[in-house]
This record gives sequence, C-alpha cells and structure tokens, in this order.
Amino acid sequence: MATCSPQDTHIQNSRTIGDLLCDSLEDLKEQDFRRFKDKLSDFSFDDLSPVPRGRVENADCIATKNCLIDTYGGKALELTVYVLKLVKLMGPAEDLQKKADEKDTYLKNLHTIGGLLCDSLEDLKEQDFKRFKDKLSDFSFEDFPPIPRGRVENADCIATKKCLIDTYGEKALEATLNAFKLLNLMGPAEVLQKNVNEKDAKINSKKNIKEKDQSYEECNARLGESVKLGTGYRRSDASCLFLSNLEPSHSG
Repeated sequence: MATCSPQDTHIQNSRTIGDLLCDSLEDLKEQDFRRFKDKLSDFSFDDLSPVPRGRVENADCIATKNCLIDTYGGKALELTVYVLKLVKLMGPAEDLQKKADEKDTYLKNLHTIGGLLCDSLEDLKEQDFKRFKDKLSDFSFEDFPPIPRGRVENADCIATKKCLIDTYGEKALEATLNAFKLLNLMGPAEVLQKNVNEKDAKINSKKNIKEKDQSYEECNARLGESVKLGTGYRRSDASCLFLSNLEPSHSG
C-alpha cells in the first residue's frame, strides 16, 4: 500500500470545505445527486431555510457546492451530511462526516502548533531570529522544499509562524526544531521540545481516556447491563466492581 508523504498529507488536510463538498457530490450516482438536490428544497434543520428549488434543479456539482456555501456558510458540511442522511445515502454521509472530523482535528492541531511557534520565535533574540529566518531558505527538511527567502526576510514572528504552517503543516514544529539545532540554538530548541512533549502528552492522555470510556461501554453492552456510577466511584472502579460481581463464587 502506498503511503502519503508529509507534504501530500499537508496538502490533503488543507483542502477547503468547498473541496470536500465537491468530492462528495461528484461521488454520488446521477440519480442520488438528483435526489439530494431535490431534498435541499424540502427539509428542516435548526434555523436554516431550504434552498429554493430553482437554484439547484439544473445545477452541476460545482454550482451546487457554491450554492451550499453561499446559503449555509460554515454549516455547509454539517447540512450536507444531514441531507444525505435524509435521503438514506448513509455511505456518502459517513464518508463526508469522517473527512469533516479529520479536517476539524487538523485545524485544531494547527492552532495549537501556531501558539507554540509564536511563543518560541518571540523568545529569540533579534539576531537569532534573523539567523533563523535566513536558514529557512537554506536547508532541506524531509521532502519539503526550502522557503523562498523573500517570504520571511522582513516577516515578524506572526508572519513567520504562518509561513511555517503554510509550508510544513503539522510538521512545522519538527522543522523549526531542526533549524534551531542547525543554528546551534540549543536553548530555544530544548524549550520548544519540552513544550511539544507536553502537548503530545495532553493529546495522548485525552485519547487514552476516550478509549477507556469506549472500552467500558462496549464491555457493559456485551454483558447486556447498564452501570450507574455512584459519586464515590470512578468509571474504572464501577466497571471493575460490576465485572467482579459476575465471577462465580468459590466459597463453600
């Protein structure tokens, strides 16, 4: 199985709402696409109004995508998933929801990365910041191209951070650490690495908690029982107590 390069992954995750909508609509069979457009003029969702039938009746995928964005803005993806489900196109709905969730997670991660980069760059001495920007146009990182000198030569910390994220995506922190070490800026590199490790630890902690909760729910579902947690028990305590009560007694 072919694997995506970091640059390909960044490009894929940088796709816009319009890109995701277009992909989803183009994957529909002709009859399903007609049913989807027809339903757009005959549904109720929160406070959003249906699309007038004449706006999409003869529209192709691109025109329909533009209509969805013009009408629903940031809710266009959510609305599209909802309408796909209304016409029982569950496969396309689930696929679009998955891509929307991945994009949301990616953007949240970039927001965190941006904060760490800004803090790190602002802590550099003026001369070190100039050396760092100069180095960005003169080093190779994985399969990413160097940043053109003109993009960062006169950039402040915020503009440089944006350039790093635009170029390297989720690899921006790793690329910055690499450049720091090449310049022998070991202090800033160590501080940034520590902050990165703390970020990763928080993400892993949340992931582990979520996985444990899902595991307990699946276990209880298989046993056909529902556990109500008392205030004196953590979820893990209650689940262990519940399971222990199911074990056969070996007493006389």
